[in-house]
Amino acid sequence: MALHELQEAMASYIRPKDDLDSEAAESVRPEWLRPAPGGALWITEEGELARLGLKSNAPALLAAPHAGTAGRTTSPR
Repeated sequence: MALHELQEAMASYIRPKDDLDSEAAESVRPEWLRPAPGGALWITEEGELARLGLKSNAPALLAAPHAGTAGRTTSPR
């Protein structure tokens, strides 16, 4: 998909301070994403494997900062 299509697809959770243009530019590398005619970005096989790896690890990555804080209402002294 093209960058503007990606931005529309992510509209519900992208924040105004997020810079999708620069993030996409840094992600375009031959091993993960490659530009295609018309401004679209195509994911490579290696990029898809990386995406799936991140997706499978996302719950643990998101939970890590909260580990051990269940039920805590104040910060420790």
